[in-house]
Amino acid sequence: MSLDKAQLYFIALVVDGLLSEKIREIQLYCSEEYKSKKALRSPPHITLIPPFRHDPSIEIILEKKLTPFFGKYASFIVELNGFGRFDSRTIFIRPEKNSHLQTFQEDLRNYLSEDFSFIESTLSREYNPHVTVASGDLSKKYFHPAWQEFEKKTFNETWTVSSAHLLKHVGKRWNPLMEFTFSSV
Repeated sequence: MSLDKAQLYFIALVVDGLLSEKIREIQLYCSEEYKSKKALRSPPHITLIPPFRHDPSIEIILEKKLTPFFGKYASFIVELNGFGRFDSRTIFIRPEKNSHLQTFQEDLRNYLSEDFSFIESTLSREYNPHVTVASGDLSKKYFHPAWQEFEKKTFNETWTVSSAHLLKHVGKRWNPLMEFTFSSV
């Protein structure tokens, strides 16, 4: 792999429709009120495979591998319920425990790590699904007032997940590059 041509990618469940707009409003609020703009660089999502760097030739390979993989899964429901945090650096919308989501991510990780050894190195932490609303540039100065506000807020929505996306980093944004639709069964 040529490092000078390497691109950044990740695989996620991208929230769509009105729910995406609701989450984007929260992210915009965090940007304005708490100076945390980083979450706005990608569509609202739950990460399945975290960012990895690879030559763009992987796009064709991943399309061929991921289309049949995702095509064998049926749509499933994710319930989003309230807010959570990671230390004093990230605030997120919390999905309810969901065995479908956990199994789905584990199956994908195992499937990809057979051919792509770099996938395993991107997964050093336990899988903790979430939809980020403020992260990365959320300073300590703003974290505590933000968390005091969000820990008391409610957020209850359901989301029917029927596809996954490969996203590519372009400039300062993450753009959906490919959508992989689940089976209709």
